[in-house]
Amino acid sequence: MAVSEWNDRNSKNLCRNGYTEFPGEEVIPESGRSAILSLRLDHNRIGFIPPEIKAFRSLVILDIGNNGLSHISVELSQLTQLQVLIAKNNNLDNDSVPKSFDQLQSLVDVNFGGNNFTEFPPQLVHMSKIQKLSLGSNRIREIPSTIEHMRRWVVREICCFFRLV
Repeated sequence: MAVSEWNDRNSKNLCRNGYTEFPGEEVIPESGRSAILSLRLDHNRIGFIPPEIKAFRSLVILDIGNNGLSHISVELSQLTQLQVLIAKNNNLDNDSVPKSFDQLQSLVDVNFGGNNFTEFPPQLVHMSKIQKLSLGSNRIREIPSTIEHMRRWVVREICCFFRLV
């Protein structure tokens, strides 16, 4: 489906609504979740992405930036159509990203900038389709040498100071 075909039924902009938890059935009915292609939940106060995220199985774009997130549910890995994940400016750290995250083989753009990572997320190393990666404003000091072969990546803002190990 082309972006020009997106509409209010398959795109939800729920940013800046003051949500403190993931929107429930009253906001996005269960019956319509599988049709959602784009979901913007940025600039709320959502602390974690719950298992219910798996119901959004057609999701292509997910913006969960600027929320205070400290955890991403393992069920996010079931969103096999997801191409863009914006999770910048949260409280994510080395333990927040599920080990199964590398199953998101459709991802082309990942933004984990402005979080609390101290290590390069190892799940990203073998994700073959990533073209853009933002990890700026974290506390990452070392980048694994295994990413050296990933010339197709446009690695933006990884960190200020690092060394290959």
